[in-house]
Amino acid sequence: MNKLSLKYNILYALSTIFYYAGYCIMIGYISVYLLSQGLTNTKIGLILALSQVLSVIIQPLLINFIEKYYHAKVRVPLLQLVSCVLILSFILICFHKNQVILSLCVISILALVMAMMSLVNSLAFEYQEIHINYGISRGLGSLAYALTSLLLGFLLKMYDTSLLPLLYLVDFIFLALVLMKYSYHEEIQFQKKEVQKKSSTIVFLKKYPFFTCFLVGVIFIFFNHTFINHFLIQIIRSLKGSSSEMSKAIFIASLVELPMMFLYNKINQKISTNILIKLAMFMFFIKHLITFLASTISMIYLGQCFQIVAYALFIPASVYYVRENISKQDQLKGQAMVTISMTLAGIFSDLCGGFLIDLMSIKKVLLLATLFSFIGLLISFYSFHMKRT
Repeated sequence: MNKLSLKYNILYALSTIFYYAGYCIMIGYISVYLLSQGLTNTKIGLILALSQVLSVIIQPLLINFIEKYYHAKVRVPLLQLVSCVLILSFILICFHKNQVILSLCVISILALVMAMMSLVNSLAFEYQEIHINYGISRGLGSLAYALTSLLLGFLLKMYDTSLLPLLYLVDFIFLALVLMKYSYHEEIQFQKKEVQKKSSTIVFLKKYPFFTCFLVGVIFIFFNHTFINHFLIQIIRSLKGSSSEMSKAIFIASLVELPMMFLYNKINQKISTNILIKLAMFMFFIKHLITFLASTISMIYLGQCFQIVAYALFIPASVYYVRENISKQDQLKGQAMVTISMTLAGIFSDLCGGFLIDLMSIKKVLLLATLFSFIGLLISFYSFHMKRT
């Protein structure tokens, strides 16, 4: 690895570390924060759903804007989004006692952070001149998520939850500083590219029917995944646990991601991306089934261990699935559509989840979510059949 390649591998690794550390604080602990501010489960579900609706609206517009004005280069737009999050975070810290301002800021911050995910993924593949090891960098992001969750478990025992916005404000300041250190224009020769007409979202979905079917499967599976993540504190409390057990559960899921993330490239050399993504979809269902059947905190921890062959496998496999099956000029949109599908799943999950938890037992809601996961498994497998035919 030459000096230039080493520099950008380090920069990208730091980008994922700070992004996923902030993601843990903002999204992983948002229910804990909002419950402490006096909001009901229904209101929390509504806020989470609205943030994801906004994210779904933002992402296609953002991708079209980047393709048109930045030639599909994402570093500067990513830095601009981080700046917006910093401004909104400062407003939230100052006016968090006003529930209207609190809700608007949280909705906007979460929407922007979720919209960044596809850009962070695309940043690794922006320039052909430099090989960035996505698997290792993404694994370090998972490690940052795990350690952040563990740290928050200790901090929230000693300090009030109002500390959370301050923590991710500081984290995203570091992310902004890292992004400012990229200097592609000075150090890297841009490849000359033919100007190609970009597809609209509707045209894109029609162009790749197998991929559209795959995205529907992702929506159904991530309905349950998002529900478990966003309402984990409610699941833990139904088993007589607390935020301490929640932080341990998040830590376990994040920690077991590391081996898969680090070794993905080597595994992918021996096993095709199509097989790996099928395995990930199936293991999502197994993880969700174990969580539904859990009668103790230990079983929740067991379910979290399946993260290694579910989410940890799906994330890099989905990135490479897009690269291998979608035309080069459509890859930025393809990456964004995966993120949008995950976000859409979150919208349905949060809208239904908060309301259903107030209406019925958490066990019944988990049963319904597990059925959705099974339907998603069947749809995603059918999409692979469509691709072969």
